[in-house]
Amino acid sequence: MTSTDIESKFAKLDDILHNDIDIDYAARYVVGKYWNRMSESQRKDYLDLFQKYTESLYKSYPLTIDKGEVSFTVDNIIADTKLVNVHCTVYVKKLGHDTQNASNGGFKIIFIIVKDDAGKIKVRDIKVSESSFLISYRDRFYKMIHDDNDDDIDWFLDDLYMRIEDNNERNAKNLDEQEF
Repeated sequence: MTSTDIESKFAKLDDILHNDIDIDYAARYVVGKYWNRMSESQRKDYLDLFQKYTESLYKSYPLTIDKGEVSFTVDNIIADTKLVNVHCTVYVKKLGHDTQNASNGGFKIIFIIVKDDAGKIKVRDIKVSESSFLISYRDRFYKMIHDDNDDDIDWFLDDLYMRIEDNNERNAKNLDEQEF
């Protein structure tokens, strides 16, 4: 993303999140068994908060990437009846990755892709060096739910809201200080 306008970068990322990521599946997956314990109202609130939480996280990362600083290869594609796993290697010059040298050759990413009910292709999960984003989120959210007050969903939703506010405040400060 070489654009210098941070708001246009965020708009592009929001568009990707809303249109190309299976965010509803991710939201349900990361709370697992707690989804069934939520009321309809809590589910609605949670889905909205999960999307805002995800947005607040990616908006905390630097978004200035000069042309040619990041490249990737598609190394393998494995498909079954429901999912497609796209194996890639990502090379980042600032990290010293060299596309010509396999011993210093980037990091591995697997995109787990599905077709939704409307036939649109969406990313369901991303694994970086064998670490699944969905499982990492699930571990974090289960801990938050359990630590908040003996599995009370309302406490969890309040805590999630506060984390979003804290992230957004930190992001605004970074933006003011041109940390992006």
